[in-house]
Amino acid sequence: MKKSTFAYILGAAAVVIGGVYFAFKFGLKPQPIPKIKWSHFTNPEEYGASVYKRLRLEVLGQNLVFLGVLPERKNHYLAWKGFFDSLEAENKFQHIIIDSTLSHKDLIPSTEVISMIENQAAVVATIKDIIATKKRVAIILPTTYMSSLVKDNFYALLTRSLYQQDDGRAFDVDWMTLSLSSFPMSREDEPGMEIPCDTDVKDSDGSGELGCAVVMKARALYRKKDRVEGKLPGVLDQIGTKEYLGLLN
Repeated sequence: MKKSTFAYILGAAAVVIGGVYFAFKFGLKPQPIPKIKWSHFTNPEEYGASVYKRLRLEVLGQNLVFLGVLPERKNHYLAWKGFFDSLEAENKFQHIIIDSTLSHKDLIPSTEVISMIENQAAVVATIKDIIATKKRVAIILPTTYMSSLVKDNFYALLTRSLYQQDDGRAFDVDWMTLSLSSFPMSREDEPGMEIPCDTDVKDSDGSGELGCAVVMKARALYRKKDRVEGKLPGVLDQIGTKEYLGLLN
């Protein structure tokens, strides 16, 4: 092998290894992977059913599934109702827990209603019980609570509680997160976003990165011309190992 060829291969390998190192070192996030491309749905329930159909094996492989909504968006609750209705009888969740602060919680039959923020210790204890007993549980809560793109939220608390034990022992646990957000249909709509794309010092609730992820996806959709009157447009991306973000107005 010529020295120049060997040097090229060695250099390329160094670039790859260096990229992997920095991804782990600095937590660089992967590019979103489309799971449901730009599509139109008769109603939000059809969207939810499509999410289950597309991710059926992934959903069935998890005992714990978090479903995020924007609290005032009725369509988001109906989407997850369609998701639950699509589950085969043998694959139904044993328990469905919903956050008590959600405006339209009555749209989804649940086995328990609890405030995730006011009862953090109880919720963490419940999740530990889920882990120990391998119950199949879905938890519905605001999207900003369980998105890894939001700073110092319930996701961060749960991660600390389960993976950073004082005795050095980490629980053998993972979960799947399916979150929904609304999205702007044009640049003119961006100032009215429910989760603003704001990552400067004014980002008091720490959700700016999530808002920016939404707006970047939305901007790629502005040029879509095949909008169907009377139907709901929606998409779904994988944004983490077991984290998914859907856009539905």
